[in-house]
Amino acid sequence: MVHKILLIGSTDLTLRIAEFLYSKDMLSGIVNTNEIIKNKSGYTQKNYRYQDLKEWCEKKKVRFFRGLGQEDIVIAQNATHSSIALLAGVHNIIKKNIMDKFPLGMFAIHASLLPYLRGWSPLNWAILLGLKETGVSLFKVSSGMDDGPIVYQHKFIIASDAYIEDLIEISHKETIK
Repeated sequence: MVHKILLIGSTDLTLRIAEFLYSKDMLSGIVNTNEIIKNKSGYTQKNYRYQDLKEWCEKKKVRFFRGLGQEDIVIAQNATHSSIALLAGVHNIIKKNIMDKFPLGMFAIHASLLPYLRGWSPLNWAILLGLKETGVSLFKVSSGMDDGPIVYQHKFIIASDAYIEDLIEISHKETIK
């Protein structure tokens, strides 16, 4: 039995994962989150890697949901009956009652070797801190920030002359592996 996955996010990584899941007939729908990110303290930031996935979903005949709030995840889950949720390019902590809607769990992709570099912009921090390696992590979502049980990690080397665009591209490729 192939489990259907509800993909939640709004970045170039979200699109790459959507293409992969679609090719494996595992994608039940996409919740496309906002271009403007707001944290708990009210600080807002533009998501510069934002991708509007509506047109892609229409072309592929994939269920599309505009995610303006966490309640939209519940609406999408009720409509798709997805057993798994995958967060890719999401910048908010998900409420437990929403996590519990997915029988096999809610998982997330993070561009660092968790627990190191939790939170926003881990690839930027890897460069600023002069790290020699970083990686990508798949973890089960919990009530904290990027702190659930780690399911899988993959390391990669940071070249001494690497720019952020280089690390983004490498992390995307490593995520899809």
